[in-house]
Amino acid sequence: MPGPVPLPDLPALVRTPLITVYRTVRGTIRGGRAVATAVTALPGLASALTGLRDAAAHLEQLATFTAGELPEAVYQLETIGEQLDAVREQLTAIELQLAALRPVTSTPDQD
Repeated sequence: MPGPVPLPDLPALVRTPLITVYRTVRGTIRGGRAVATAVTALPGLASALTGLRDAAAHLEQLATFTAGELPEAVYQLETIGEQLDAVREQLTAIELQLAALRPVTSTPDQD
């Protein structure tokens, strides 16, 4: 915006109120532009807030689902752990049985 308009050489009594009016009008215009910019930004802000609200609702649903399913998943993992322990015990028993069955080797006849 251009600088202040130079005023002709007027007495200070007239010049000072004119400068005050000019500055007031200029400030009002700047304030009006700021208000207009803020008003045009409101729909975008409202849209962003709606998106955040929807995301929060989705996160709440996800947390509720997880809280409901987590105990089941833990139970299933514990069951799998127990099954693996049983398989480990069976493999150990088989290993011991195989070790007990040493192959029978014939010893060569000594003359």
